[in-house]
Order: sequence, then C-alpha cells, then structure tokens
Amino acid sequence: MLTPKREKFCQEMIKPKTTQIRAYRAAFNATNMSRAAIDTEASKLMKEPEITLRIEALLKPVVEKVQLTREQWLEDGLRLYRADPRKLFDQFGNTVPITELGEPEAVPMGYTQDYKTTSYKTRHEYMVKVLGYVKDSTWRKPLEFADDPATARKEIEQAFTRGDLSTDDLTVLLRSRDFQMKIAEHDALIARLTALETKLAQLLTQQNERQSGRSG
Repeated sequence: MLTPKREKFCQEMIKPKTTQIRAYRAAFNATNMSRAAIDTEASKLMKEPEITLRIEALLKPVVEKVQLTREQWLEDGLRLYRADPRKLFDQFGNTVPITELGEPEAVPMGYTQDYKTTSYKTRHEYMVKVLGYVKDSTWRKPLEFADDPATARKEIEQAFTRGDLSTDDLTVLLRSRDFQMKIAEHDALIARLTALETKLAQLLTQQNERQSGRSG
C-alpha cells in the first residue's frame, strides 16, 4: 500500500500539464533540494512498479471515458460536414450566442463576436477519406513552396490557415526530410556567405594597412 506522500505523487502525475518535478514538489518536502536532485528522485519513483501500476489504475477510467468508436467518429464527422454556417447568425446578421446553437456541451466563454469555420472543400475531402471513397482529393493540386525556408514556412502556414493542409499534413511536411534538408542547405549557404564576407573584410583591412604603411 502506498504512503500518503507517494499516493499524492501519483495523483499529481495524472493532472493535465504536469511534470515529474511538479508532482514531486507537491507530494514531498523539496524545499532544500536542487532541481536536478528532485528530477533524479522523481525519476526513481516513476521506475517503481508500485508507482507505475497506481498511475495506470488512476488513468484507466479517464482513458475509458474518452474512447471514441468508429461510429461516433463518423457521426461527429457528418455533423461537421453538414454544418450550416447560416445558423450562426440571426435574421439581422448578428452572431447567435454559442449556448443557442443546439450543442449540449457548449460552454459560454464571454461574448461571442465571430466564428471560425472550416471550408466546405476541407469538410468534403475529410469525409470522403474517412468513408474510404478516395485516398486523396481528385481536384487538389500538389502544393509547391519556395526554396527559401523562411518563405516556404510562411507559405505552409498560409496553406494550413486556408484549410489546404490538415494538422497531420502540416506536421509531416515540417518534419519531412526534404524540408529539413532544404533548411540545412540554406543555413549552410548562409554560413559560407558569412565566412566569405568575413574573409573579404580581413583582406580589405590588410590591404588598407599595407597602403597606409607605404604612404607613411
């Protein structure tokens, strides 16, 4: 059976955005301990079977609660696909309060001034992929980006904002070998240019010094 402090550590470990260090500090007296020492002790606790089993037991009902069946996934996807943006506004063009949109889980978070909706094309492409009708959109053209990584990153962000890239597509693209190589080549080129500029400045300085010596 866990001691109260070890139980507290486990309870803290399942909280959102927690860390081992935060959990340890909340459960134990770590006033005179360095961050490194706390991290070491917390890591030792996380390797103990008694601790890991307790954390798994605490997480089990949470994980079970958020499980999503394929039927629920399709149902939610169809709700997104069939969403009518006209329902977001009243007859005078004013935005309708979020609590009146027919969503039982809607929670008011202050005054709603505008909404951000997903484009119909994005919704349509998402559903045909989910239902397995096509592997990719038949009308989507391959996205092309500039060779300059800084410009390419801006173009990628703009494509994501337009809905031309999903979150997964964005992650894959930014982590892709081609894009990373493009960044590496760009950085290497900048480094070479910087080195050449430095060398040129040194040569000009030496030349000026020789000319000054001859004049003297």
